[in-house]
Amino acid sequence: MRDVNHWYAYQADYALESLGRGPGSLLIIGSPIFEAVEFENNGWDVTYMDVRQPPLVKHYFHGDASTTELPAETYDAVSSTCVICHAGMGRYGDSSVQDGDLKMIQNIYRTLKKGGKAAMTFGPVSGQDFQVRWGNMQRIFTVPSAKRLCYQAGFRIEDVKIRDLKSNCWVTEFSELGALDRHYLSMTLRK
Repeated sequence: MRDVNHWYAYQADYALESLGRGPGSLLIIGSPIFEAVEFENNGWDVTYMDVRQPPLVKHYFHGDASTTELPAETYDAVSSTCVICHAGMGRYGDSSVQDGDLKMIQNIYRTLKKGGKAAMTFGPVSGQDFQVRWGNMQRIFTVPSAKRLCYQAGFRIEDVKIRDLKSNCWVTEFSELGALDRHYLSMTLRK
């Protein structure tokens, strides 16, 4: 269920706003279930993919976004809320995969139709000079490291926002990033 006080709610709102209303085919990778339901209510034909089987999802397939080869040019859009920060790290029963984040974003690019969009929440972001790996728990991206990943996969970046949980606002000025666990990076990408 949607918890309006949890940062997932803001990330889902970002994805819903970025991708707009259906019709179209939408792949959701590991996002909260309420996000899938809300996209279906907005006219999208939703397919849900995760390493864990969720309840109440009409179209589901089991897979790891960093290792499961997605069908080429199949979906009009992709949404993934805070999954790429865990991709290939083995935290959720998935395989440990070198460069799992890069493999996941390349896989998303591959499965999008030409001109398709992706709404991605990269997860925690910091103002440090380098990306951090926190054991097998997650990656903590920097804005430049996340952008490099997207460009490496072939995407054009259309929008970049950070949810600052301390002020509870979206920000686009990244010079003030500091604490590791209070900012969440979202981007809209175009193939």
